[in-house]
Amino acid sequence: MASIFLMHGCSKLNETVASENIQLPTEVSRNLKNLLSYLEVVEMINSTKSSIGLKRENFDSLERLINCKLIILDSLTTDGDGFQYQVVFPVKTEKLNPSMKNYDNNYRFGSFIVNLNFNYREINAISTIKIDSASGCYIGNSNGELIEIIGDFNFERVNTNKIKLSLNNCSCIAKGKFPMKFDGQFLVTWIEGENTDGIVNDLMSYNGFGTGQYLNETFNLNTSLPLEKNQEFGCASNIIKGVLQIQSLVSNKVFQVDFDPFDNKSCDSIIKIYILGKEYEITL
Repeated sequence: MASIFLMHGCSKLNETVASENIQLPTEVSRNLKNLLSYLEVVEMINSTKSSIGLKRENFDSLERLINCKLIILDSLTTDGDGFQYQVVFPVKTEKLNPSMKNYDNNYRFGSFIVNLNFNYREINAISTIKIDSASGCYIGNSNGELIEIIGDFNFERVNTNKIKLSLNNCSCIAKGKFPMKFDGQFLVTWIEGENTDGIVNDLMSYNGFGTGQYLNETFNLNTSLPLEKNQEFGCASNIIKGVLQIQSLVSNKVFQVDFDPFDNKSCDSIIKIYILGKEYEITL
C-alpha cells in the first residue's frame, strides 16, 4: 500500500510524553482503519447469497443495509467474463446527514465497479475493483472528516475462510492534507461467521504487510499481531485488537501501535503508540 493517513483531530490522553513525532504512526493507523472499512462493503455484497449468482432480489435488502444503489451489469457466467456490478453511494457532501450512514456508522461516497470471475465462495474466486480520482470514493465518520480513497484492490479466495486482499497504488487523502501512499497485502481470516451471508456479526482478522510514503518519509508496515474486527452493529468501524509495527526508512525508528491498549477488545478507537521507551494514547 502506498501512502496512508494523516494525523488530524486526535486527542492525546497521556500528556506526560510529548517529545516524539507520532504523526506517521497515527496517520498510518487512521487511514488503514478507514481503508479496510471502506473495502469491507465489497465482502458484504459478494458473500450474500453468492451461491445463486447476482439476483436483483438479493440486492434490494443489501441496498437498504449499506445505503447505496447496486446495479447489475453482467449476471451471466456463460459469456466467459464472469459477473459484474456497480456500487453507487451518494455523491460526496460536506454536510453529513445521519440518514446517509451505513450499517457500520460510517459514511461512504462515490461509485465503483466490481468484477468477479465466478462464485465468490469457491476457492480461487477473484474479485477486483479499481478506484481513481473520478470515482469520488470517500469514507467519513461522525466527526466530519472525509478521506478520499484511490487504488486497485484484489480479493482472492484462498480457503473457505480466508481471502487474500491486495492493495496496489493506493492513496488516502484528507482535505487540506498531504496524501499517504500505500501498497500491501493482507490475509483476511474468519474467526467466526465464515458460513453466514454477509459480514454482519462476523469476527475477522487481517494479517499482512505493506510499504508506503507520507510526506518525504517512506515506511514499512507489518502486523506483529493480526488486526481483529468485530462486525457487530455499533462496533464494526473500529479495530478491537492487534498490533502494527511501522518502521520509518528515513529515521529507522520503529513504532508499535496497539489497537487494544486496555486488553479488553473494546469497540472504541483508542490506540497506544510505543516509541523509544515512550508511550502515547490517542483517539483516532
